[in-house]
Amino acid sequence: MLKRYFKKTNRKGLGIIEIIIATGIFTVVMAGIVPLYLGVFDSNLRDINKMQADMLLQQGLEAVRSIRDQDFDNLVNGTYGLSRTAGYWAFSGSSDVSGKFTRTVTVADIMRNTDCDVVASGVTVDPNSKKITVTLTWDYKPGDSATVSAVEYLTNWSYQQGCEEASNFVIDLSGIGLSSNDTRVIGIKLRNIGPSPITIDKIKITWTNGELVEEVKIGSAIVWKYNNTGTPTGKQPSGTELDIENFTLSAYSPIILLDHFLFTGSMDETTFTIYFTMLDGSVRYSQVYLDD
Repeated sequence: MLKRYFKKTNRKGLGIIEIIIATGIFTVVMAGIVPLYLGVFDSNLRDINKMQADMLLQQGLEAVRSIRDQDFDNLVNGTYGLSRTAGYWAFSGSSDVSGKFTRTVTVADIMRNTDCDVVASGVTVDPNSKKITVTLTWDYKPGDSATVSAVEYLTNWSYQQGCEEASNFVIDLSGIGLSSNDTRVIGIKLRNIGPSPITIDKIKITWTNGELVEEVKIGSAIVWKYNNTGTPTGKQPSGTELDIENFTLSAYSPIILLDHFLFTGSMDETTFTIYFTMLDGSVRYSQVYLDD
């Protein structure tokens, strides 16, 4: 009886030791896994926040372009927030807030030297250009903040004289149309009416359906194609800025045909907007409704 009692007691002691060892192993394993999990979670959260910030940044730039299009005189120097009422963007207050994100828009003069180059400080304030800076700030978590910003030069698109390349760039949409299968936008004419060459650096297009753009051709040159020319790669949705192979229009150029924008499907009954950004950062755009 005594022997049997001691055996039972030893089993209990062994069980407790096993539990202690298992607990120790679990603690060591979790000590390695938890920081790894938290690190992945933190990285994903940062990526998500950065994507949201980039979207609000681009929205801010487009909003300021809209304000400029209503009247260039709306671009008064200062720092603003943005609001949208009855379908129109306007400056409002000194910032605007969307969730955890705070956005500011700064409007400032552009200075040019005698060669019309943009400089930090120069002889002349360009009355038909403004420097737009959109900034987003937010906190990932208390004490850990982030900031992103973007800069764009906006010109008075109705002013056809001046230093900017875009001021002498003409977009003629009078002959715009669609190909027989409605997948190519054709008939856009471009021209340089100024005494100096103009170089198109980037093109952004927006449209009101879910098709993707896959190729842009100016004259006989493919300046962007989703799998081998320009960036970004891949077929792109509405609103993507295409970094094309630079295309230069000579001084007082003849009409150049923008041969086509090629899409994955029909572009019939869409509102189509084209933004051309020149090498000097100036922008000109035009909009049309496509109805075959």
